[in-house]
Amino acid sequence: MIQGRILWPTLALVALVVACAPKETADVTAEDAKAASQVLDDAAAAAVVDAMEQGYVDAYDAEDAAGIAALFTTDGSQARPLEPSTDVAGIEAANAETFASGADYSLEVIREGLVAAEGWISSWGGFRATVIAEGAEPVTVTGRYASLQRQEPDGTWKIYRHIFNYEVPPPGFGLEE
Repeated sequence: MIQGRILWPTLALVALVVACAPKETADVTAEDAKAASQVLDDAAAAAVVDAMEQGYVDAYDAEDAAGIAALFTTDGSQARPLEPSTDVAGIEAANAETFASGADYSLEVIREGLVAAEGWISSWGGFRATVIAEGAEPVTVTGRYASLQRQEPDGTWKIYRHIFNYEVPPPGFGLEE
């Protein structure tokens, strides 16, 4: 029993020391340091997010699942309503499944705010998506989103995390009573 009282704290201390030990760092070029030190002003951050949102809207309206997925970092993820968060392959698959219905889709993004910090931009707001199925009346749903964009080492910006929810679920969403 005494050995167990000594062994576990000792192992915990060793784990803490290993975790806090200095790590080797990659060589940072002057260009990398300059890019990392640049803080975007509000107008520059808004321009980045404008381009990102327009790319998302264009891909959505074109029913281009691969185009939507390409907007994300390789380690990006999206949390969709009533689904677990998914990686980039899952983002493409989920959108391809949505677009396979044969309906026409239209998306409008209404950004309400953003905050920028070295290499990161957080944006949030609302959206309006209209689905027009053949022979049916258009259905418009509204919702909320939050997105975190990250500047990649090559200077481009991509979506790192994205979450959205519907304000009122669309018909057939599975929440009807």
